[in-house]
Amino acid sequence: MPELNFKFHWLAVPVGVVVFVGWVWLGMIFTYLFHEPSASSAPVQPDPGLPSITFLVTWMIDPAQSLLPAAWAGEKEPTFFDTLPAAYAWLTMALRLLGMAIVVPLFEELFMRSLLLRSFLHARPTAIGMVQVLYDLPLVGDLIERTGLGQKAHQHGPIFGQQFMKNPLGQLTFFGVMVSSVLFMLGHLPRDWAGCILCGVLYCLLLRATRDKGLGPVIWAHGITNALLWAYTLHTDDWQFL
Repeated sequence: MPELNFKFHWLAVPVGVVVFVGWVWLGMIFTYLFHEPSASSAPVQPDPGLPSITFLVTWMIDPAQSLLPAAWAGEKEPTFFDTLPAAYAWLTMALRLLGMAIVVPLFEELFMRSLLLRSFLHARPTAIGMVQVLYDLPLVGDLIERTGLGQKAHQHGPIFGQQFMKNPLGQLTFFGVMVSSVLFMLGHLPRDWAGCILCGVLYCLLLRATRDKGLGPVIWAHGITNALLWAYTLHTDDWQFL
């Protein structure tokens, strides 16, 4: 695949940083709103009287503090990282950084911003493709085959493959961006869903702006975001973002 490369563009840096800040900030908001306890602290009851605006302003003034407000503070439970000998612990974290900053961006961007975005770029072909998927399923396919909709969809051939080959890398539609972002979102915890949508939209816009360089700039941006999340986790000892 010629689009799979590591070409760099300067836009990858600000996009990667913005996604990192948005991911943590939105995740923090959802953690607070839905009372999801931090992975680095014991489950405690939040103070229902603490207004969310105070929480957000406090974090914006001092972003280096713990993600959760003081009312959520509890005795820290030992993490897996704390129980390992120092050499093994840092080896584990080094391998984690390698996976987060290189391996994950490489495969996720190839899958999300190339395969899915191009295959699901337009609503009508996507709907036909979904009918074709149902057509190939046991039992359900027998029912679909008897309908006019199923017969028309079957006449088109494998439409997802056709769309992937037809639509060039970097071509965007609102439908394609949202579908690929939502599918990316479904692979994460509810706390991260808003961050996933932000991530999907910004990475797609970056892909459009740097489409002549293939997937390289988006892979760089994704790697920068994940590397910052790794560093942030070590700095704050808040493991929910790792």
